Amino acid sequence: MDGYRTSEDARTDSTWGERTLADLKDYAGCRADSARLALIDNLARLFNTLFAVAVLIILVGIATVFLAMALTWALALWIGSLLYALLIIGGVFLLAAWAVYLRRDRLIVDRAVRMLGRMVHDATRVKYSTEGKRDGED
Repeated sequence: MDGYRTSEDARTDSTWGERTLADLKDYAGCRADSARLALIDNLARLFNTLFAVAVLIILVGIATVFLAMALTWALALWIGSLLYALLIIGGVFLLAAWAVYLRRDRLIVDRAVRMLGRMVHDATRVKYSTEGKRDGED
């Protein structure tokens, strides 16, 4: 044997099939790893967004409390009654809550749906172009 293999040898060689099967298993493992990494990336983005929104809500809530106390105090000095000032500020907050409730689809639901839809779209799109570069790379 001089070291050269013929096509007949390659077809009958059982290691060719074994190598192909091993390559197929490696490919399936890489695809599964890619899917897991995409899921982890999307979950991290989701939790990051939720955390940022929660922190923002807490900070806005604290600022609103202090602003409401200052407005109530100033209004009480201006109209001469703390009770009426509290009722007026409470009414303003009720009107604001009612306005948010009426526009809840546009303000809250649509944004959440768009965010989740974008995450699902990012997870399902092809990450590599035909040249083998990642999307966005030059």
